[in-house]
Amino acid sequence: MILFWTDPAAPGGWSRLERSVTLGVHAALRHQLVVATPGNRRVEKYLNARRVPAVSHEQVLQNFPDAARLTIVDVGQNSQPLVRLAALCGERGIPMFPIRDPGDPGFEWKEGCLGGWPPQKNSQSPPGPAWTILHPRFRHVNRSRRTYPRRIRRVLLHLEDRLAYRELNDLVHHLWRQGYRLRIGPTLSIRDNLKRALSRKYPGTRWVGAVECMARPLFEADAAIVVPGAAAFEAASAGTPALYFYRNDRERDVAAQLQALGSGMAWTSFKESLESLDQDTLRQWGETGRQLVDGRGLYRTLDYLRDQGYLSRKANGAVS
Repeated sequence: MILFWTDPAAPGGWSRLERSVTLGVHAALRHQLVVATPGNRRVEKYLNARRVPAVSHEQVLQNFPDAARLTIVDVGQNSQPLVRLAALCGERGIPMFPIRDPGDPGFEWKEGCLGGWPPQKNSQSPPGPAWTILHPRFRHVNRSRRTYPRRIRRVLLHLEDRLAYRELNDLVHHLWRQGYRLRIGPTLSIRDNLKRALSRKYPGTRWVGAVECMARPLFEADAAIVVPGAAAFEAASAGTPALYFYRNDRERDVAAQLQALGSGMAWTSFKESLESLDQDTLRQWGETGRQLVDGRGLYRTLDYLRDQGYLSRKANGAVS
């Protein structure tokens, strides 16, 4: 059995939950995996719809599943429950991998880490953005033909719950007044009534529902405003030029590293104009992103785990 440990309520947590489910259903039969999350009605509905077994963090810590043979952590931050989980896995000799995104702390266990952002040059982990774990649909949109406009019209806000409602309202207000057609990615932190209020206040503003992945919404956008994290690599794979919106020094450093990869630029303030971005710049960023993250990181990761002996080659599932 494979145990996935995730927290949709944390910043970027919904994308991490979707990624854990995607990796889980490709790595094992559904009765051979379990997802541990804090209790949440929307999360339970999501997992039930995908027929994925779920337990709470407390249940795992109090009664660790005896059948678990591999643990994959996708939370992006350290915590006391995570330390307890690591101790339980260590006592039982169960391998434990974190999935690491841009901006995540540089921790990893002896097995290394997964994802497209290894913590250091001497890491034993698979290297590079090409190893970013994405939904299989990103592989298809990565190869789809797309055009780039002379002027940005459609903007997707993919901010992973990093902005409170008031901050999001300010950003939408600024962009809406400039005539952009806006679409906002999934969020757990903003209530449905506030979403409806924002859409009424700024006609034409739409919300992305609880989709399995962001491949299609990103592909349909002329540009995306994203936080410097997993969303940056999702935009790159879809060939969507990205603006990395940061609010503190740590995020600024990560945005600068992402900008150096050539698929977007750091965006210091939402008052900056997007009019200076011409068609050639958008095309260059988009094509660079598509080459950087080709959408096959999921399959590279599965092959890596099989080569290391953590997954069986005969059938999906953790080694018994």
